Amino acid sequence: MAGARPGSGGAGEAGEEPAGRAGAGGGAGAGGGEELGLDQALALALRWLGFRARTAREIARRLQDRGFPEPVVAAVLDRLQGWGYIDDRRLARDQVEGARVRHIGPLRLRAELLRRGIAPPLADQVLAEGWPEGAELEQARQLARRRWAQLKGSPARSQGAEARLHPGDRPGSDPRRRAAGRLYRYLLGRGFHAHVAERVVRELVGDLQDGAGGGTGSHRSM
Repeated sequence: MAGARPGSGGAGEAGEEPAGRAGAGGGAGAGGGEELGLDQALALALRWLGFRARTAREIARRLQDRGFPEPVVAAVLDRLQGWGYIDDRRLARDQVEGARVRHIGPLRLRAELLRRGIAPPLADQVLAEGWPEGAELEQARQLARRRWAQLKGSPARSQGAEARLHPGDRPGSDPRRRAAGRLYRYLLGRGFHAHVAERVVRELVGDLQDGAGGGTGSHRSM
């Protein structure tokens, strides 16, 4: 069976049908036999793969939502994997590369991979390969520099930007310390490990002295 290689577009692109809608000709068995159901399932799967690459679990879920029986779903996955249309390892590696462009860290990417149906051992292996020692730290540094510039702004804007209280800020704390805390929480939210986020904030902001003295403190004080 011929078909276009999986594209890289996002879910919900123009022309893509929701998983729960019945396709042309109905679900499995609508044509009166398992072979016809297999042909229909393959056609649907290839259509979905034309919009973007998908994991085996994503294709299986969509076919199950359409009412195709398990033997048909298993046969579709077997054929698509044999043809190279579905490759969870390749997809995971591509996602690791894309994470750098999206400026997200390994923790957030791992959660995304698991949500898409990548097996945890495979996700961990690909992440270990794609994020060698020091890569996460350097990526966090680059992102933090840009974010810190936004938090501080120009001298005319920095007073209002740093003084404004945000969720997680401690009332009465030094404005610069609060800005550092927001930077730390931002890096956590992007999926970087806590020890990496803390190190980057310390490197970038330096020792923050307030009335009580002391530096940035641990992540609990940020």
